[in-house]
Amino acid sequence: MISNLLIVGLEGLTLTDHEKDFLEKYQPAGVILFSRNYESPAQLVELIASIQELAHDKSFFISVDQEGGRVQRFKK
Repeated sequence: MISNLLIVGLEGLTLTDHEKDFLEKYQPAGVILFSRNYESPAQLVELIASIQELAHDKSFFISVDQEGGRVQRFKK
């Protein structure tokens, strides 16, 4: 399935119903997180756990576009 090659982004701090359905149905390779997905370390742990719960027999690759310098997604 072509979706197994995709890394997808999320809208906010928690998974929407649409995102849950997409992740469970299409099983992309992983998820990329941005500053819009981060509020606190505890919230981030919860978000990642909710993402991983939807993986069937694997784990999703969780990534961050963190280049350092001017581009820092999680500054705290």
